[in-house]
Amino acid sequence: RNQRRRLQRAIEAKVRHYERCLAQLGRVSPEVYEAGMELFESEEALAQWLSEPAPSLGGRDPLRVMASKKGRSEVARILRALAHGTYL
Repeated sequence: RNQRRRLQRAIEAKVRHYERCLAQLGRVSPEVYEAGMELFESEEALAQWLSEPAPSLGGRDPLRVMASKKGRSEVARILRALAHGTYL
């Protein structure tokens, strides 16, 4: 019973995380959104990638990197490179 409760809490936490990620898509520049949708099949997948540490950004979260214009360009460049199989 405790194991089931822990599993339920973990699932609920994951759902809340995805909902927060999707809410962040409204803050994404068109350049980043378009580049991301070239790579990912869904907004949910793009939102998740944007909210988790990216090795190509030195372990930083893309959403944080995108606070500057330079950061947004860098994230878009990485997404396009990943979509086209280009070495980073």
